[in-house]
Amino acid sequence: VFVARIAGKEFAWVYEKPSYSKTIGDLDAQTIVVQEVIVEHESLAAFRILPATRFGDVKTGSFDMSVSRSLESAPLFTKQVAISDLKDALWYQVDIPTDVKITKGEHLFISIRTMNSSAPYASVRYAQDPIRGTPIYISRTGNIDDAVQKPGSLGLELMYVGIDGKQASELETKLLR
Repeated sequence: VFVARIAGKEFAWVYEKPSYSKTIGDLDAQTIVVQEVIVEHESLAAFRILPATRFGDVKTGSFDMSVSRSLESAPLFTKQVAISDLKDALWYQVDIPTDVKITKGEHLFISIRTMNSSAPYASVRYAQDPIRGTPIYISRTGNIDDAVQKPGSLGLELMYVGIDGKQASELETKLLR
């Protein structure tokens, strides 16, 4: 609940946010997880992931993330971040490069895997309920061609440039008109 005081009166704003209480499982060298998303608004600026680092115990390796237009297509861009730079259960933002053009209505495939990591392995937060209308794909062989659909949604949210020029999450639709 958000309560604001406007002209001396209190106004409440109530909304439900998704809960990502589980993890997708260990992201070892052979595991690739992909969340398909639909770009619902203009001006996609970034995406955020919700990493799981076992309360900071995971120290080795990196998350290698890529964004593409299909499971098998070449990435539009990639981003690598050291797992030691991630905080458990705190959103980590990946900005979309300005030279990458993405339009409203496009389907994107956001892929995450770890490189040079060892046990205990990092993961990504996950909800068993399908928060999105798009699937998760997961491969445990290291080959995206072997990926199978899994129900649920990764802890991932899209960020847009809002009507006020600031970034707003896809949940803040009143700011994205």
